[in-house]
Amino acid sequence: MTDSVASTVSLNPRQRIRHLLAGLAGLLVAAEIIGMSSLYEEAIWEAEQKASAATRLLEAHMLRTFQASEYILSQVTDIGRSRPMAELAKDEAAWIRLNEIKQALPEPGTLWIADAAGNVVLGTPYFPSPTGDVADRYYYFAHLQGRQDLVIGPMVRVKSREVFAFHVSKRIDNRPGSMIGVAAIGFDTPTFTNFYENLELGADSNLTVSGMDGRIILRQPDGGRYVGTQIKDGPVGQAVAAGNTEGVLRVVSPLDGIERIRAFKVMPRYGVVVGAGIAIDDALEFWWEVLWGSLAGICALMGVLVWAARYIFESLDREEGLIAGLDARLRLRTEEAEARASEAREANESKTRFLAAASHDLRQPLQAAGMFAEALAARLEDTPHMAVIDKLRQSLDATQLLLSTLLDVSTLEAGHVDAQPTTFPLAPFISNLADQLEMDAQARKLDFKVVLPDAWIVSDPVLLERVVRNLLVNALRYTKSGGVLLGCRRRGDHLAICVVDTGPGIPADKIDAIFEDFTRLSDKGRGQDRGLGLGLSVVRRTAQLLGHSIEVKSRVGKGSCFAIVVPLAAG
Repeated sequence: MTDSVASTVSLNPRQRIRHLLAGLAGLLVAAEIIGMSSLYEEAIWEAEQKASAATRLLEAHMLRTFQASEYILSQVTDIGRSRPMAELAKDEAAWIRLNEIKQALPEPGTLWIADAAGNVVLGTPYFPSPTGDVADRYYYFAHLQGRQDLVIGPMVRVKSREVFAFHVSKRIDNRPGSMIGVAAIGFDTPTFTNFYENLELGADSNLTVSGMDGRIILRQPDGGRYVGTQIKDGPVGQAVAAGNTEGVLRVVSPLDGIERIRAFKVMPRYGVVVGAGIAIDDALEFWWEVLWGSLAGICALMGVLVWAARYIFESLDREEGLIAGLDARLRLRTEEAEARASEAREANESKTRFLAAASHDLRQPLQAAGMFAEALAARLEDTPHMAVIDKLRQSLDATQLLLSTLLDVSTLEAGHVDAQPTTFPLAPFISNLADQLEMDAQARKLDFKVVLPDAWIVSDPVLLERVVRNLLVNALRYTKSGGVLLGCRRRGDHLAICVVDTGPGIPADKIDAIFEDFTRLSDKGRGQDRGLGLGLSVVRRTAQLLGHSIEVKSRVGKGSCFAIVVPLAAG
């Protein structure tokens, strides 16, 4: 036993501290995971919203650009039809008019007119235009194949300058409807840089305008790196081919291998797809800062806790030295306590045996005295001496009751009583008790009321009768005026057998004490009514043996209600 105590004292604190640290570490890690997961989802959601907003802005910007281009190209095609292409190349007035139209461009750019063979005849940068041709351009070939709508060509390197541009063009037809040339607007891609930078999407983010066939029309930043590329088989191209006109995807770019959140939208009128991509690293930049910061904080906190745990362990080591010194004294005191406990048990068992033997042996002479008293009463009937005989009877009954109570206590303490529960009707049980005690109530001039229940209960009828009888005897003994009520009250699947009196009542702070052995709250009840204070002790022990609960409600000067709660029989 001593080794067990020493082990508990020396090991449990360490185990508890370790478990506390492990639990705290687990909580911190769980909180970190939950918090960072939530923050991660929020960062991704914000990136999706930002990409979608940038896509809408790009769509609006390109829509204005294309609509303005349509209007401008309609004027340029009028110039192209105004005279033969050979004369147009020498017409300075036409060149001046072309530069005037150029002022209406939504973005800085150039205007060109080429003949049916693709040779440039007039352009805004120079007059006369230098020799050149556009026969190798996508838009020229599209018009040559018969397209008469607005054609938006992919990004190309400008032949006359070190710059990249994309072209918006329209076919020039004569009155019979034959192609006589092409009018084109060249937009330099760097002119869209400010638009891209103002969006502040991130270092590895981008804007893209591509044709339905996947050809890159515009890309910011570093558009020149992707001249001639085609991304039709990329994730966005596949989504568009599947019939999606807009959406948000998380994809790895087939061009640069960077993972991005990409929003896209189709502009069906012009046959292009606009989109904005925000790199995952840009979207999670703040998230990574918070993650590393919180991990550093957790590590610092755990370091402090580990230091504190080491300090506590060192203190425990010192205390264990003291405990080791006290171990011998503790063992000695424990042995002494066990010896005293054994002596107390033996003394208690001896007391119980003595009470049982004395109570049993005294009953025989008392019964003989009772018979002698009855024989004497028969001889002295109708004489003045009957009053003495009545007093003798009362004294013998009181003594018999005291001995029965002592015997009940001793047998209950010795554990010689076993409960034998059975199912029985309660009404005959209550009626029998009432018949036995009714004369006592009349002798005390008390109202004794009984309410017979229609119920079957599960209990030991002999032991239960002992409990209820003791409660009734106590109620009759201490009630000087008024009366006693014996009744029942249902409690769901249980029934409370209640004894209600109009006696002096019990103070609230004394209710627990009245169930202790030899406890009397006052000197009420003298002579044969003065008991040993064991009645309620027998009630408590017997109720515990039966597994029933005892309830007490009392008001000083008003009376008391004692109840034993028993289970109702099923069905």
